[in-house]
Amino acid sequence: MSPDGDQEYFGDGIAEELLNALAKIPDLQVAARTSAFSFKGQNADVSTIAEALNVEAVLEGSVRKAGDELWITVQLVQADNGFHLWSETYNRPANDVFAVQDEIAQSIVDALSVQLTGEVAQAVARKSTTNTEAHNAYLLGWFQWNKRTEIGLRTAIESFQRAIDLDPLYADAHSGLADASSILHTYAFVGPEEVYPRAMAAAETSVELDDGLAAAHRSLAWMLLLSWDWEGSEREFLRALELDPDDGFAHYWYSFVLLATNRADQALAHVHQAQALDPLSLQVSVGLSDFLYYTGQIDRAIVEVNQVIEIDPSFTGAYLSLATVLNRVERYSDALQAVDRYQELSSGGGYIRVQALFGLVRDAEARRLLQDLQADSKYLDPARWAALHASLGEADDAFEWLERGFTSGSWTTTWFVFDPMFDSLRSDPRSADLIRRMGLSEYWPEYQ
Repeated sequence: MSPDGDQEYFGDGIAEELLNALAKIPDLQVAARTSAFSFKGQNADVSTIAEALNVEAVLEGSVRKAGDELWITVQLVQADNGFHLWSETYNRPANDVFAVQDEIAQSIVDALSVQLTGEVAQAVARKSTTNTEAHNAYLLGWFQWNKRTEIGLRTAIESFQRAIDLDPLYADAHSGLADASSILHTYAFVGPEEVYPRAMAAAETSVELDDGLAAAHRSLAWMLLLSWDWEGSEREFLRALELDPDDGFAHYWYSFVLLATNRADQALAHVHQAQALDPLSLQVSVGLSDFLYYTGQIDRAIVEVNQVIEIDPSFTGAYLSLATVLNRVERYSDALQAVDRYQELSSGGGYIRVQALFGLVRDAEARRLLQDLQADSKYLDPARWAALHASLGEADDAFEWLERGFTSGSWTTTWFVFDPMFDSLRSDPRSADLIRRMGLSEYWPEYQ
């Protein structure tokens, strides 16, 4: 509600900080950020929100920041009868934001009659920085990170770095920098060499600064996974989940370790857990579709991703996942339609389009597109191009791309062990050597 119109990130940040604080209380089940934020700006009634999030009470409010003044209005509403359990308005100097957060969190706890032990009270009140300018930069970083665009991620990296420059001991900011940097590669915007060293250093620093920060261990676990350190990654994910069992990101990211190490059932269980914690997250639902596809449950994968499209026809990632699955079952015309829709909403996806065109025996058009993509792309993700060549029966080209991926340290090369697109290559003697070098042969006896 700020008059400047550029403070959305601040309001989102305040809400997320309160959410994270309340989530540390064992007796409270708190809806995850993505699901809760799906109601932001809507005029939905409390009972509808509570039913969708499976909660008994809803915290709602507004933030207004003008100059050095901060106004926060909050009310806690019981869902079944609309009774206001508690409400308050805070008018403080903007640099009192930490104290206001503590007051609100404690007031909600009192309203719900939750008794905090000393250890939990300390966790709720824990602050990674007391520098309000650094905190402001951190909030802006997460606001941009959640856009998941290249520009958003690069802006997030700059914001997290600014927070660190202002407070080098800010563990949360180091964790944020690690996540934003690594995702820039995993979304295939840049090569791993551009971001991995910085991301790993930031993750390690975050853990060193605050060993009790779940996000720090999650960030380090993700970086160890990207580096093919399977034991180290699993150790750090389990530590993150020990510190915060309701961290949906940790459950979801940990599932990749389990899938790569031949534990598909456990991987799916953690994806389902992530979805249970964040039921309205379209990204997690698309992720579930991907995991169903990886484990050969094609029909269920198609149903899952189509449900996402029904909920939000503008959610770009769903169309890319749908096109991938449809190509796999040789529904090339439908896959092409899905790619067309993806490209209307976003950019990229060209390699999926090539697969569909070849499937429709439009070879000349597919070859021209293939040449254009290779000439125009800033970064060619090796695993995606290897999968393309594998689908065309071009094993030598596929292995050449996989070797590029391994040599450059691109984690997506790991897809080789579980993505059905590579099924045709797995009997090739070169497969066992690649899997061994990625440190995975001990988990897949058939390649030892």
